Amino acid sequence: MQQNMQYVADNKDEGLTIKTVLRSRLFMSTRLIKNLKYHGEILKNGMACFVTEFVHEGDTLCLRFYEEVNSAIRPVCLLFEMVYETDHYCVVNKPKNMATHPSPGHYDDTLANALSYYWQERGESHVIRPINRLDKNTTGLMIVAKTQYAARLLTNELSSEEIKKCYVAIANGVLSPESGEINKPISRCEDSIIKRCVAMGGKESLTRYETISLAKDATFVRLFPLTGRTHQLRVHMAHIGHPLVGDTLYGNENGSEFIDRVALHCDSLSFLDPITGEKLSFTAPLPTDMVKLWSMCGGDF
Repeated sequence: MQQNMQYVADNKDEGLTIKTVLRSRLFMSTRLIKNLKYHGEILKNGMACFVTEFVHEGDTLCLRFYEEVNSAIRPVCLLFEMVYETDHYCVVNKPKNMATHPSPGHYDDTLANALSYYWQERGESHVIRPINRLDKNTTGLMIVAKTQYAARLLTNELSSEEIKKCYVAIANGVLSPESGEINKPISRCEDSIIKRCVAMGGKESLTRYETISLAKDATFVRLFPLTGRTHQLRVHMAHIGHPLVGDTLYGNENGSEFIDRVALHCDSLSFLDPITGEKLSFTAPLPTDMVKLWSMCGGDF
């Protein structure tokens, strides 16, 4: 698979080497530059060149990346919503009961399978690189990088908390106070490879919450993960005595009679386009099962 991008040097690039431009202006890692050198192509004004050559204002750099697509991911026609797409990344609205990548027991029912089919139908193939991951039964917005370059920049944004995520959830009980912050460290439970818990010595974890609406025994709440720990929202809400409805891992082990998953949905997402720098914001409507659940709780929107 070949991916191309162009960069036109301006007066700030005058006298810099191509390698310096790639590192300081395009924020490429050493690994990515090596991959471009040895497994791709770098052209200056249409001619092959070395990264030690100097750049002058008006020079055009054409960068060609080549990489193998994982043929083990089988294209499968599965329903999902493509919210936004560029040559370098896309934003999808992931449905419930869909894992992100194939794993034991889930080889052909994942988002990776769905995206592989979606692009195959358009004569395309891409390595699938999820940036913000969602659990199998959490619905909502995800960013997926289609190129190495976009993955690098978007991962940097995620690490520096420039990617803003907001979730809506339905929690057991009536939250009091109605808004606040949960600042509790999270670590893996000693007796489980999956379960997490609040524990001294864990990683710093911070969640902000705001009540949207109240019902008799439930709260429709907005959650802002200010850090990105595994199961952070579920662990924090359970810790303060309000596990999310349907959460059999951190709440009622029998689940809920009204929903077959955790009532958690990533409904808004904002970040900077890694290529243009434009600030982008997206929203995804509340899924039907959560709408029905809130109605069954006696809540109003």
